[in-house]
Amino acid sequence: MSSLPEEIYLDILLRVPGKSAFACKFLCKSWYSIISNPEFVKQHLSFATQTNNYSPMLQNYAPFSDHSFRSISHDSLSSDDAVVKVMDFPSKTYEHRLLGSCDGLVYGFKEGIFSVWNPATNEFKRLPRLDTFYCGIGCHGFGYDYKNDDYKLVSIRQYTGFLIAVYIYSLKSNSWKSFKSKYGLLDQWTGVLFNGAVHWILETWKTPPNRITILSMDISEEKLKELQLPIEIQKIGDYCVNVGVVDECLCVLVRIGETFDFELWAMQDY
Repeated sequence: MSSLPEEIYLDILLRVPGKSAFACKFLCKSWYSIISNPEFVKQHLSFATQTNNYSPMLQNYAPFSDHSFRSISHDSLSSDDAVVKVMDFPSKTYEHRLLGSCDGLVYGFKEGIFSVWNPATNEFKRLPRLDTFYCGIGCHGFGYDYKNDDYKLVSIRQYTGFLIAVYIYSLKSNSWKSFKSKYGLLDQWTGVLFNGAVHWILETWKTPPNRITILSMDISEEKLKELQLPIEIQKIGDYCVNVGVVDECLCVLVRIGETFDFELWAMQDY
């Protein structure tokens, strides 16, 4: 195999699952050089995304359970017998809570400290503790800053009135920064990443029909802004609203009154 061009090695390794590719880097010097290159990581992620080669992850929250993490094989999702595997989570404690993920990196929370975990390499990092008296999770989100090639975690803490404190962690610098702003009450704990920004449902101090909006924070620019919802949504009357992504569109799921009927609204032009 030593006579094969490096681009052949690269094409083969891009098709290998992340955990196996990480193990392959220790087989020889040339593979170590290829796999350790940050560009390989980006190409491998891009290939996995294009081929939908992903495995959903679940955490067991049943009473008296160990809160263990499990992954489901993507290829088995369409069958009656899904292949479920217990994940080898580095922090052996039931108190660690899974919050979300981005590009295969999983972030969680335990005893006032956030963490980032790469299941493919089993690398685990506890983030510096926030310098704030409020030790709860707060509203949060996680995303990739494509302008600065950095992953950032956002934590928003609600203070008195309509004052919020926004804390932003940079994985590249391993540090937090913060700023305060005047906004309403966030009604969604986990932010939804879309188009380079994290989104939450926001209840403002305004009167209807502009009381419910979407608060977004651009991961690269680190700026907040509001996105107005259609007036028709505000007129439904029950403000049980959640934001999400469906078919590559930012969407809101709205409960209609006291019924169990829901409407899904999609933003065609972001």
